[in-house]
Formats: sequence, structure tokens, C-alpha cells
Amino acid sequence: MGSGVAEVLCDRDVDEVRIGDINTVNAETLVKSLSRKGCETRAFRVDALSLDSLREASVGVDTVVNTVGPFYRFGFRVASSLVELGLNFIDICDDYDATEKELGLDEKASKRNIRAIVGLGWTPEVSNLLASMGARELGGASAVDIYWVGSAADSKGLAVVMHLFYA
Repeated sequence: MGSGVAEVLCDRDVDEVRIGDINTVNAETLVKSLSRKGCETRAFRVDALSLDSLREASVGVDTVVNTVGPFYRFGFRVASSLVELGLNFIDICDDYDATEKELGLDEKASKRNIRAIVGLGWTPEVSNLLASMGARELGGASAVDIYWVGSAADSKGLAVVMHLFYA
């Protein structure tokens, strides 16, 4: 998911995209790929669970996009650290309970004038948007049931597989 977000940012003429990953080989590989397309990118080794590591990698950054999963393990912990550091962020967390906990950071983030958009993953964001659109098209709905059908074979990476089991 993170490499997909980086590609979209590069297509949107963002001044610089920093790729932070605990696995520097993955980060460097992505940087090389995006650089060939003319995107200004840099790789950083980042331990998303370390406040100091996040602080060091985010000096001069306007907004952080958090794609560290699985979110039931990392979503709230990373979001809480970003608020602590005073960083604006977007989060693709799509585990309902982690998203609820992140929403609990609103008062603290507001007091620090931090802008945060959370829950931009498949659920709740995309599911909610589709349910809302469907209800509007149908003239209303008393309930919406969402079924997520997929295969672990469609997944790329352990975090996705773990998320499927968790969800």
C-alpha cells in the first residue's frame, strides 16, 4: 500500500516524497523506481514504533502518510506518536477498533493544530463511501451489510494476510 501511495504522490507533483521503512532495501528499491520516473525521492530507515526515529525522519516534512500495517498492531501507536510530534498525517488504517482509537486523538490533535485524516483504507472509508452512495441512489436504507470477499492469494505481504485474519 505504501508504494502505491508514493506513486500517486509522485504523479501529483509533490515536491519530495520520503520513503520510510524499517527495511532499507525495500525503501531504496522503491526510491530507485520512482527516481527513474523523475520523482524527487529519498529513503530513510524508520522504526515507526520509535518516537526518535519518526522525529529524525520527519524533519521538514509537511504531512506524513502512514501505511504501516497491520493496523490493529500499529495504527494507533503510530498515529499517537505523530500527534506527539506535532505532525499532520493521513492514515490508511482500516481496522475499525484501531480507527476508533485514532479518532480519540482528536482533542489532543486539535489543541496542537494538527490536521489528521484517519480511516482512509478499505474499511471504514471506502466501504462507508460506497454504502452512502448506494443508500442515496436507492432513496435511503435502514441497514447496510458489507461482505468482503477476497483470497489470501490476492495479498501482497504478510500484513495483508494478518489483516484478513483479524478482520
